[in-house]
Amino acid sequence: MALPNINDLTTRLVATCDAMLGDTIRYKIAGGPFANVTAMVEYGRQIRDIGTGQVVDLDHRVSIAKLVMPRRPLGNDRLILPDYPGISFKPVNVDEVGLDWIFEAVRA
Repeated sequence: MALPNINDLTTRLVATCDAMLGDTIRYKIAGGPFANVTAMVEYGRQIRDIGTGQVVDLDHRVSIAKLVMPRRPLGNDRLILPDYPGISFKPVNVDEVGLDWIFEAVRA
């Protein structure tokens, strides 16, 4: 029996962790249909003073494994987060960190 190599183990580990700990988001590459993708979502809210009152800014960070999405997320892609099913977001400030794409999700 052949021993698995490190790449095989990494792929299985990422898939297992995402399945157990991740959120299922809806992601659409520009021009394509929405598809379910497993990602890690950090939800955040910030209160901002606009002079005439205060507003709540949604400040979300999303991490998607490059194994799940091999190409870099682009600004004309769209995603829907589970906590906000009726709101479309777009990826901005995309960074490549290790095995993941990490970006901010802002309202589209």
